[in-house]
Formats: sequence, structure tokens, C-alpha cells
Amino acid sequence: MPWQRKHPKFTTDGKKKSVKAIYSACKKRRGRSRYLLSVNTAIQKDDSIMSVKLVFVRNRNKRNDYLVLITTDLTLSVDDIIRIYGKR
Repeated sequence: MPWQRKHPKFTTDGKKKSVKAIYSACKKRRGRSRYLLSVNTAIQKDDSIMSVKLVFVRNRNKRNDYLVLITTDLTLSVDDIIRIYGKR
């Protein structure tokens, strides 16, 4: 069986959306901001629903591209999430 990548769906505004759909629907930060967008949402895994924060960060190598950082710790600030991910 070939390997298949499964894209999770996030629940935002009562609707299930993909990461691309969330990015397209929300207003981005302009200028030279460290991040483009931060969204609190939820993801369903099996029978449980987990609250997560999505942080969209501009890709330094491709200006029109972005990276998505996901965390379950909603108390972290966007700057802390970016800093922790940068250490990895």
C-alpha cells in the first residue's frame, strides 16, 4: 500500500477547515512582522477534541510561502512559540 499523507481538519467558527482554508479566510499581519497569522482552533483525534494554536510564519527562503507551527499550549505567546521552534 503506498504511503498517503493525511491532512488534518481543524474546527474554526463551527466548520471543519484545512490549514490552507484557514490561512485564506483570515486577515494577515502586514509588513515585516515575525509572523503572518495566529489562530486558536481545535482538532479532533479519534473521539477527543483538542484545542490548538496555529501560528503561520513567513518562509525566509520563499517570500510567498509560509510555515505552520502548531502547539497545544495555548498560554504561550506567539514569540515564545517561534523561539521554541527555532531551537529545534
